[in-house]
Amino acid sequence: MMDFADLIPAGIIHRFLASDPKPLLDLLRSEKPLHPEIRHFLADYIEGRIKRKRGRRPPPPDVKIRRELAWFDYDDVKRKLQASGVTDAHRAATEKLANEYNLTPDQVDKRIYPRRRHRKKQ
Repeated sequence: MMDFADLIPAGIIHRFLASDPKPLLDLLRSEKPLHPEIRHFLADYIEGRIKRKRGRRPPPPDVKIRRELAWFDYDDVKRKLQASGVTDAHRAATEKLANEYNLTPDQVDKRIYPRRRHRKKQ
């Protein structure tokens, strides 16, 4: 039978490597004894055997979900605004969705029309 206490260290290590150090920091600052797996992981990390991913941190899951919802709702909101006679339906739709999902109009706009990479000229 599997002991769920053995899964906790793996989850803490996975979240640390995925740019979420809070669970590991909370464990280190608590009075709880360290699991041997975490102790070995920290030793390997300090020695430089384990590297974290480079680059920007990914957005938290709730922000990612809000962005996806804004993208799906955009088309419906824009059609309703066009039917009601709004002249600049795109701007009105992005502002409405930005207010609804606590994003800026630029974030909504970038989600709807992601930047395209240009091909290099040969």
